[in-house]
Amino acid sequence: MAADASDPCQAWLQEWISLKLGVRADRYQKLLASPDEAAAVTTFFESADCMCVFFALKDKDLLASLTPPANCKKAAYFVKLARGAISIDNIDAAVAPGELTADMLGQMFKLCQEVYLPIISNAENQAGWPDVVTREVLDNFQRLVAGIYVTIGQVQGKTLLPLPPVELSSADRASKDKERVHVLETAVVTWTRQIKNVLKTEPEQERPCTPGSSQLCSQQSGTCSLHPACIQPSAANS
Repeated sequence: MAADASDPCQAWLQEWISLKLGVRADRYQKLLASPDEAAAVTTFFESADCMCVFFALKDKDLLASLTPPANCKKAAYFVKLARGAISIDNIDAAVAPGELTADMLGQMFKLCQEVYLPIISNAENQAGWPDVVTREVLDNFQRLVAGIYVTIGQVQGKTLLPLPPVELSSADRASKDKERVHVLETAVVTWTRQIKNVLKTEPEQERPCTPGSSQLCSQQSGTCSLHPACIQPSAANS
């Protein structure tokens, strides 16, 4: 089933794919000439239950699929913000474009830490929120960011300790001091749990490093890296 290349929705999609993947218009026209690729695009537009479509380059060919592509360095995706069919009248408001890279976790961590967290932490965006709600939202989101960073370390075979945020949302000094203590206590509890888990999983591993050595902790952009071989039993109890 070939798609209509003159469809305004196809033109919209082509512009975004050219921007995201750096491909020329003829690549997308060639994709639409392929029945399987065109069927994926048409299904995304016409089926209310199809929520996303993916595009990736493979051997200089542009491919489309309804599932995330495997073994590609970069891909573009388009996701519906609500179930329904897509037309030129609602495509701008109903479809959100994005990119997939080989380092998806790293991309998600930076997006959450450098974009969403400052927005959520901005006092102007918290206008009308009760203090309890503000604290709960920030705690949950900071826990999410920390969890992503810890997962990155697990993928890399490392124990990464997430540092608490430097900027605090409270305006007055007393509230900031109280909030700072709470944030630091939460971070210490998380670190202790991580270190104890490493010691439990590798109790017999030789640990040549000593606490406080330069190999124990490397601070980079609000994060802390701790290698299992550098953990001493006393570090978990201190």
